[in-house]
Amino acid sequence: MSASFHFETLIAKIEQKVGHAVANDAIEADPGKGPRIVEQAIKDVFGDLTTSEYLRIMLSIEDIDSYTVDPPMLGSDDTMAVAMKAAFFGIVEQRTTELREGIAAVSVAAGLPQTADELIALAEHAYENYPESKWVSQTLVAEARESLDRLVAKAGTVADVERVLWSSQLLGGLMMSPNDSVGWARHGLNYGQAKELTDRIRVFEKMAGDGLHLADDILMALSNRADSELQLKNTPASKPRL
Repeated sequence: MSASFHFETLIAKIEQKVGHAVANDAIEADPGKGPRIVEQAIKDVFGDLTTSEYLRIMLSIEDIDSYTVDPPMLGSDDTMAVAMKAAFFGIVEQRTTELREGIAAVSVAAGLPQTADELIALAEHAYENYPESKWVSQTLVAEARESLDRLVAKAGTVADVERVLWSSQLLGGLMMSPNDSVGWARHGLNYGQAKELTDRIRVFEKMAGDGLHLADDILMALSNRADSELQLKNTPASKPRL
């Protein structure tokens, strides 16, 4: 069989494309979009094939019976071409799980510290501005800051990863009332900025997987980053825009 239709050869091309993108700082440029690198590589390699070509590649898959097909992917009236494509990409997704998770962990390590720092800074400003607030817990904010400091110092634990990812909830009470201008003014915050940072943290939460099962991998990725890459920047975004 031609190498151009050999499954593992084509998977190697995907891995090569992903590695090239990472080496060219695609994740550093936009950590929130890191996992899309894998999706784009898969599309580049497998995106424009015919049904017969998908079949030829599937014939080269070793231990094909070890893969499964999610029933909802297939409708009762789907054609063979649709079924073949759904089954094929289900196999590709399972085969690239390790690659996807690796990129997700690296992406979180690249983007979480700075984003969390900016969101925690907003929460710190909120309780300093309005100490009697029932919506912002000084204790929880302090714990999030301590966990982030440990991660940046490469001395963190899985619990620290979880706590920093949970910082998306630090302003949760306020976020439920976006139009409460009095409440936001009392805390000295701007809803739009808080929502932007909260949404960015939630992207990293999603990357961390169900039950944050990639927390150990994220810790490893953080420990592998250069100290200079983990230094937090005092950017305007870390200061409330009133």
